[in-house]
Order: sequence, then structure tokens, then C-alpha cells
Amino acid sequence: MNFWPCPCLITWRKRVRPVAGKINEELDQILQSVVRIELLTFFQANPHTRDTADGLALRLHRPRHQVEMALNALSALGILEMSSRRVTIYRLRNSDLITSYLQEQAGKDVSGPTCRQDWTFG
Repeated sequence: MNFWPCPCLITWRKRVRPVAGKINEELDQILQSVVRIELLTFFQANPHTRDTADGLALRLHRPRHQVEMALNALSALGILEMSSRRVTIYRLRNSDLITSYLQEQAGKDVSGPTCRQDWTFG
């Protein structure tokens, strides 16, 4: 008699996979936010830089696809400018936009403790 796979295991997998998928989606969104912030910080410190997605990925020590997604998002917001040549070159459009974007993001309400005094240790 074969008891593997157990029916309860199959049921458990059906319940866990959607939850795991949602967690992965949330982590992907967080990761993309981190990569965008790293790019904004880089361009704030190096406002005259012009580079490709590959070059920026090397500078940030991130996979190219993550950096490219973040670059496209920042370009859509108008913070970065993309060249329309054979090889896409990214550059900062206006450094004041980074400052205002970061201030706007800092002003958003986030869940969780906002300062060390709000933390409770039990």
C-alpha cells in the first residue's frame, strides 16, 4: 500500500502556495523599492553620471534585470532620462526631483514603529 503523497500534504500545499506567492510578490515590491532608492542615492551623489543598465548594475552590485526595472520606473516618473540610441544610456534629469521624491516618500505613513521609542520589548 502506497501512502505517499499523503492527502493531507497535498491539501497543505494547495493552501500554502498562494500565501507563499503573495509573500514573494510583497518581497519583490520591497526589493524594487530598495533598488530604486539605491539608484536615487547613487545619482544624488553622482549627478553627472551617464551609464547603461549593465554599468549601473555593476556599480550597485545588483542583477541587471532588477536595476533595469527600477530604471524604467524612475524614467517613467521623469527623474531619469533615457537616451534613444542603440544602447540605452540613463542620466539624471534633475537632482531636485530626487530630493522632492525622497521627501515625499519619507512623508508617507508606514506601518510599524517610526522611531526607537515606539518599540516595545517584552
